[in-house]
Amino acid sequence: MDVHENRSWMYNRLLLGRKEYIEAFLNGVAEFVSLAIGKINLSNAKIRCPCITCKNLNFLDSEDVKVHLYIRGFILGYWYWTCHRQIDPTLCDVCNTYSNSSTHVQESHNQDFDRIIHEAFGVEFSVNYDEQNEDFPNP
Repeated sequence: MDVHENRSWMYNRLLLGRKEYIEAFLNGVAEFVSLAIGKINLSNAKIRCPCITCKNLNFLDSEDVKVHLYIRGFILGYWYWTCHRQIDPTLCDVCNTYSNSSTHVQESHNQDFDRIIHEAFGVEFSVNYDEQNEDFPNP
């Protein structure tokens, strides 16, 4: 089952012809908020609100996010919760290729960084990412 099928509840919130919420939508919103709060590891933290009006630009407490989603619904096409630290595999070829190996993903990102520096400034820039950085005292 793909993400569109798993998250179809996001865009199906009201019963037809009625002003009642569909139970799957209420459960999904609760799961979304729980996941979003869990990703930031802070109590009483504010999270981005993915409602149609806020468009992930406003930070609100979790209860306000729920209310916004109940009343307004999710922004269209927010299948992957990228503003809530979820990776969109359709935007990352490296993630698709090496989804089970974070080492390969990190190495590829490091190589991409080195290439960007070289292209932008015309210098070879390479850091041994395997070595641990030593903390040097401030002068």
